[in-house]
Amino acid sequence: MGCMSNRPANDENTAAEGTDSAALAARTSNASAAKSAPTFAAATSACTAAARWSLAGRFDMQPIVETSTYLADEAATIAFAAQFAASVAAPCSVALIGDLGAGKTTFVRGVLRALGVTGAIKSPTYALVESYDTTKGEVHHLDAYRIESRDDFEARGGFEYFESPSIRFVEWPQRLDGAVNFDWTIRFDFEDAGRRVTVCKGLVA
Repeated sequence: MGCMSNRPANDENTAAEGTDSAALAARTSNASAAKSAPTFAAATSACTAAARWSLAGRFDMQPIVETSTYLADEAATIAFAAQFAASVAAPCSVALIGDLGAGKTTFVRGVLRALGVTGAIKSPTYALVESYDTTKGEVHHLDAYRIESRDDFEARGGFEYFESPSIRFVEWPQRLDGAVNFDWTIRFDFEDAGRRVTVCKGLVA
């Protein structure tokens, strides 16, 4: 997608055929280690479950899953956020999906810290949006939890934040009923004592 900066190609994908067995073993070991690390640049795979949200929370469209990573604790979420921050570039709209307490706000806080924000970082639940100047330009953190409809969102000036070349994170995007085209969608699910984070691209919520 256009809002992610270029990243170096994975060595596993560029290795030539005929590599000797020692090099093959090294690559296999590296691949195993990567699976357990909270990295945004994990190997891609097809998503068989559909994933376009309606207000009812149903799904009717198949996306591509970029990563599915287990985050054991808050520190892992912050580390994942820092990796995402290194890759993201404006303009970019990111939908954040997950139950209350799943880690959406913690993730945004981690991104903002990685982008140089040192002051207070507040939840936008009541204010609708909190905006920050960062090393990658303006970042807007919106929370649509209390939005009653897309008309309500428009009346409160929500769409204005999508008119400039900024980075936008939106919690509870289902409330907007498909009014925003998202470049990326990050979903947080409870799993054991931690969280499962799944990143999809090209979704419209």
